[in-house]
Amino acid sequence: MDYHSLVELVLGSVVPIAVWLLSSKDRQQERQLDDMNAKVVDLYSKHEVDVAELSSLKTKVAEKHPQREEVRDMMADMKLYLDSRFSSIEEGIRSLRQNK
Repeated sequence: MDYHSLVELVLGSVVPIAVWLLSSKDRQQERQLDDMNAKVVDLYSKHEVDVAELSSLKTKVAEKHPQREEVRDMMADMKLYLDSRFSSIEEGIRSLRQNK
């Protein structure tokens, strides 16, 4: 066997193996990319659901949550009520002291 035929034999057996290994690796990477793409699509659809739920929740909170002006008015009314109650208690205590 001469040198050229030995090189042809080695290359003839190594090249197909290398091609097979490379194509196998290529198929594996393609499957991995498909899996990753599926995960991205799944995550994106979950994100869309989360965005819709968050928007709905924001709307519900805005409907039920009193506005600052409403809270200020409620607190002013509460202050007036408490002031009148404490004033009447003070007057009662003063009248008790004077009656002694």
